Amino acid sequence: MKSKTILSLLSLVSFSSLAIGQVGINTSTPQSSLDVVGNGASTSAKDGIIAPRVSKQQLASKVAGTYAAAQTGSAVYVNDITAPTGTTPSLAQVAQVSTIGYYYFDGTLWVAYGSTVPSVNIYNSNGSLTGNRIVTQAGNTLAFTSTATNGFSVDGSTFSVDAANDRVGIGVAAPTARMHIVSSTAGALRLVDGTESAGRLLTSDANGVGTWQAAPASVNIYNANGSLTGNRIVTQAGNTLAFTSTATNGFSVDGSTFSVDAANDRVGVGTAAPNSKLDLGASVGATITDVVGKKLAVYNNAAGTSFYGLGVSPARLQFHASSAAADTPGAVLTDTGNMGIGITDPLNRLHVVSSTAGAVRLVDGTQSAGRILTSDANGVGTWQAAPASVNIYNTNGSLTSNRTVTQAANTLAFTSTVTNGFSVDGSTFSVDAANDRIGMGTTAPNSRLDLGTTAGASITDVAGKKLAVYNNVGATSFYGLGVSSGRLQFHAASATTDTPGAVLTDTGNIGIGVTDPTNRLHVSGANPLRLQGLSAGTTTTDQLVVIDATGVVKAIGTLGALSIPNPAVFRLETAQNNFLNGQGAGGSQVVPMSVVKNTIPGMSYNAGTSIITFPAGTYQLTFVYEATHNITGCTISSYFVDFPLNATTSRIHSTASHVEGGLSNHGGAITYATTIPAGTTWQLRLGRGQSGNCGGTGMTLAANSTQVLVFRIGD
Repeated sequence: MKSKTILSLLSLVSFSSLAIGQVGINTSTPQSSLDVVGNGASTSAKDGIIAPRVSKQQLASKVAGTYAAAQTGSAVYVNDITAPTGTTPSLAQVAQVSTIGYYYFDGTLWVAYGSTVPSVNIYNSNGSLTGNRIVTQAGNTLAFTSTATNGFSVDGSTFSVDAANDRVGIGVAAPTARMHIVSSTAGALRLVDGTESAGRLLTSDANGVGTWQAAPASVNIYNANGSLTGNRIVTQAGNTLAFTSTATNGFSVDGSTFSVDAANDRVGVGTAAPNSKLDLGASVGATITDVVGKKLAVYNNAAGTSFYGLGVSPARLQFHASSAAADTPGAVLTDTGNMGIGITDPLNRLHVVSSTAGAVRLVDGTQSAGRILTSDANGVGTWQAAPASVNIYNTNGSLTSNRTVTQAANTLAFTSTVTNGFSVDGSTFSVDAANDRIGMGTTAPNSRLDLGTTAGASITDVAGKKLAVYNNVGATSFYGLGVSSGRLQFHAASATTDTPGAVLTDTGNIGIGVTDPTNRLHVSGANPLRLQGLSAGTTTTDQLVVIDATGVVKAIGTLGALSIPNPAVFRLETAQNNFLNGQGAGGSQVVPMSVVKNTIPGMSYNAGTSIITFPAGTYQLTFVYEATHNITGCTISSYFVDFPLNATTSRIHSTASHVEGGLSNHGGAITYATTIPAGTTWQLRLGRGQSGNCGGTGMTLAANSTQVLVFRIGD
C-alpha cells in the first residue's frame, strides 16, 4: 500500500479563498479554521509543523518597521543566538532572544514561547499595587540581578542597592561604601538583643557575634599602640562612635579579615583591597562542591553541615539551603543568565530537575485532581477541567468555536491512498493521495495542481480568472493566470472585467496587448518593442530586419548584400614641406594621416605607420591631394597612388598643371574601386609620376586638403 505524506498543504491553502471553510489535516472533520491532528498510532510518522528557521542576526538585520503591529503573532524558530554584528536596524526587537527555540512577535519584541510572564510585566512596565502582596517562597530563593547604581530601591533612598559597585545605602540613593547609612537624626543604627543598656559599646566575641558591652577604662589608642588585657565593651548610650580615615585600608581586623577602604568607601572581608561596596574577597570554589566557594552565610551551624547562603564557583552564583560542606547547591544562576533548580548546569532561562513527580506546584484555589493548567487571554494560568475527549478518527463532530493547533517543533502529517483522501467542502480543496495530485474546484485533479474545469465564457468573464498571485479585497487589482476558450490569460492589476495584458492561444501564438494574436509573437501598443543588451552583429552574415505595412517583422539580407556604403575618412593634419624631395619618377613617400571617421566594421588603422588593415569586401578608394610648387621651369606635376589589388597593387596616375616661377596651388583626386581580401594592408603613400616636368626640390603637401576616403560598398 502506498502512503503519501502531504507536507506542503499549508503553503497551497494560501492560494485559495476559504471564506467560511475549515482546513483539517489528518481529519475530514476539522474542528477549527486549521485543525492539525497528529498520527499518534504510528511510531514512525513525523508529526508537527516546522516554523521558519532564522538566526538572531537575521532578525536584527531586518529593515526597521519590517515587524510592527500588523505582524503581531508571527512565529519563528531561532536556530542561532550569536550576538548580532554589522548593520542591525531591528536590534531592539531581539532583546529577549537569548536561547535557541521558538519565538513569537508580540507587536514590539520577539518573545519566547512557554513564558509564564503575567499580563502586567514589572520588568518592562511600571504599575501600582492594588493591595498588599506576599511572596511565599517556601524552599525557593528569590534573587535580583542588576548593573545599575540604584538597581533596587525602596522609595528612592530609604533603601538602595548600588549593583554597579556592590554597595547598600540606607537613607541615601548613591552609597559610597559597602554599607552607607544616612540619617537626619541621631541613632541611625539600633540593635535590641537584651544586652543593650545606656553607655554600652557594640562588641564582638571570638566568633564575630556582636553585643552591647560596658565601655572599658579609658585607654588612648590614638597616639599609642597597645594590647588588650581582656575582652572589652564600649557602652555608647546615646553617643555615637565614628572613625574617620582617607586611607585604602583605614580600619582593619587582622589586615584582610575585615578591611575598611576609607579612600573609596568600600568594605572588604577576606581582602585588604575591596573592589565593591562589600567585597568578600577573590577566593571562589574550584568546583561546584568546593567549600571555599561558600561566600556569604545567612546561617551556618558550628559544624559547617548546615549552610544557608550564597556561594561562588566558576561562572555560577550558588544558592544553598542547609548544605553540608561538599554538597552541591540547591539552585544556581549562571553567567549566561540561566537559572537552575535541582541542576547545576541549566540549559534554559529556568531549568527545573526533580527526582520525584510534581516539580512545580501552583495552589491558587483552582487546583483539583486531573485538571490541566490553562491560560486566559492575558496569559494568566489557572487549573481548569480537561475537555471531554472527542476522537475525530472514528467519530464525526462539529466545531463549537475556532480552534488552533500549536505544534512547536512537532510535524503534522496526513496519510492516505484514496483519490479524494483529504478535502474541504468536497471539491473546494481536494487531495488525490492515490496519484499525488491536488485539486481546487475539482475532486478528480488531472495534474499535480488542478484548478478545475471552470473557464471564462469570454475573454473578460471573471469566472476565467483561475490563479491569483495577488488579488485585493475589492477584486480590482488581480495578478495571475486566467482561462477562456482557446486562451491562457496573463493578468497584472486587472479589474473585474478587464482584458488580460497577454495571452497564449491554443495554436501557440502569444499576444501582448492583443487578445487575438495572428503570429507566434504579436505585440500591439505604443512603442511596442524595446531590446537592450544586444550583441554586436556581423555585416557579412547577419540579416537586416524591417517591418512591413502590417507590422510583420521580416529579414531582407545582410548589410554587405545590400551594398550600403560604410565610409572611413583619413586626413593630413600637418603640412609636409619638401614632400618627394629627391624622389625620381616612380618614387613615393608615406603620408602621415589621422583617422577622421571609421564606420567600417573590422577595419583598423595604425597611425604610427599609416597602414590600413581591411576586412574582406568591395571598396571604392579616393586619394585627394593638394600641393604648392615654385621651381623654375616646372609647370606640370605628375603623381601616382598604388591602390591595393588582391596580393599586389594597381598604380593610378594623376597630372596637374600650375604656374611657373611663383607659389601656386595644384591638386587632384585619384579614385579606384576593387575587391580586397580579408587582412590586406595598405600604406598611405603618394608617389612622383612619369609625365611631369618637375624635379629636384619637392613641393609642400597641404594639410587638411589632403585626405583619403574609403567606402565599403558591398561584400
